[in-house]
Amino acid sequence: MSIKMDELIDAIGKGLNSAAVADALRVTGGHERVIAGTSNNIRWATTREMVVGRAHTIRMMKSDVRIPDGRQRWHEAWDAANPNDVIVVEVDPDLDISAILGDVTSHGLKRQGAAAVVTDGYVRDVGRIRKIGLPIWSRGITMRSIESDMVTTTFGEPVVCDGMPVSPGDLVIADEDGIAIVTQQQLDEVLNVVKMIAENENLTHGNLEAGQQLAEAFSWHSEMRGS
Repeated sequence: MSIKMDELIDAIGKGLNSAAVADALRVTGGHERVIAGTSNNIRWATTREMVVGRAHTIRMMKSDVRIPDGRQRWHEAWDAANPNDVIVVEVDPDLDISAILGDVTSHGLKRQGAAAVVTDGYVRDVGRIRKIGLPIWSRGITMRSIESDMVTTTFGEPVVCDGMPVSPGDLVIADEDGIAIVTQQQLDEVLNVVKMIAENENLTHGNLEAGQQLAEAFSWHSEMRGS
């Protein structure tokens, strides 16, 4: 992990959230790399806690041809994730509503140190997954298991998850507000703006505690955040 990415993770960890990163992306021209919580197709399924990690990508597609080693490749794709990775899974929209993972896979991912899973597919066994403690953001929840026509075509390559491009190694920030993606190329700019947001928000909270009214305390806010 790069020094810049470590700095951004540290800045996010100091009281910031996906909304602050989304603001920084908007300021730096990266607003298209945001999934805005419940207004889109993906939302938290098992937890509301914030997670931050590098993307490990998987693509699952519909296939009319049975793949002899399909199950093995499916396991390899999950096993290739590194500790603290956020696993981002693109799922073919033509697939029926069936789960891409349940409690057993989630248990394995938690044991190997995965930070979370983000997918535009479906998951199941969410009650058990909550007990396991693996954060998941998904399109929905189902009781149906993975179908035979769902195959893992690639992993460790760029994907498009709910219309959002994600590359391996991108920084993923997910919480109850939504999901933000920061590319390697955006790190410097986003880091600088996130630090500015943190300083301004801390100052604003202090001003409000000191008795200032909103208009005065938020003097910087309209230009930076627009709310």
